[in-house]
Amino acid sequence: MYIYIFVCGVRNFSSLIVGAISFYALFLIFSFFLSGDVLAGTLDVYYFNRPPYLVARPQEHNVEGLVGARLSAVLQRAGVAFGWHPLPPPRQLLRIRSNEGPACGAGWFRTAEREAFARFSLPIYRDRPAGLLVRRSDLPQFANRRIESIVSNRNWRMGVKLGFSYGSYVDRLLARYNPPVLTTSSDNAAMARMLAAGRFDYMIIAPEEAGLLIRKLGKQQIAFIPIAGMPPGNTRHLMCSKKVPASLMARIDRAILALYGDLRAAEAKGRSAKPVP
Repeated sequence: MYIYIFVCGVRNFSSLIVGAISFYALFLIFSFFLSGDVLAGTLDVYYFNRPPYLVARPQEHNVEGLVGARLSAVLQRAGVAFGWHPLPPPRQLLRIRSNEGPACGAGWFRTAEREAFARFSLPIYRDRPAGLLVRRSDLPQFANRRIESIVSNRNWRMGVKLGFSYGSYVDRLLARYNPPVLTTSSDNAAMARMLAAGRFDYMIIAPEEAGLLIRKLGKQQIAFIPIAGMPPGNTRHLMCSKKVPASLMARIDRAILALYGDLRAAEAKGRSAKPVP
């Protein structure tokens, strides 16, 4: 009888131990998810094809380029499961602003307006200083001018991409001078063709993109020239809805620092814009 009671006691005690361990394991798992450092599924990362920053590889379900390749490496290092999804920029903004779920856009500029509804990673890439893309025949009238004298000239129309920022410095000047603009949702290649056709007179662009457009359209039609007095190039970030936990963004930032350093401190020394032939 005593042996039976002892055996039953051992069994009950073992059951209690197993139950306690199981409960503790469940508690740890639940706490891990509550910490906000993981997502229930993959992180949706939206992009639009924009060489050389974002270059789609649909057959490989991948995006390469100056921003795309870096971002893939960062998310992999951070241990984030993610998937690339093509989406036009205005719809990316709507999706992230709506905050219906965890979602991010690749390669966005950080602005005060966007910070009101989105979280931003540390910089993934810093552009070279922006310049002008103009018709080659108009080179003499745009050469050696400061940005203020360009955007304040009411005789010149600027090509503007819908929903885009040109960085805080240029955005402030555009708000102050309110230049004549032609706004379009077209990509840069289409905008370059519109420029060559006389639909507008100039567009502000980074030299990384300008070189590709000139090679596509022909250097007899369009040309890139630097703008005097422009600040260092803008930084490009991962912009996410606020459903993406702050702790996960911090993990992504640590991966950025480990791979590429802190680009906020970079002054783009030796990377000033030069004319693209």
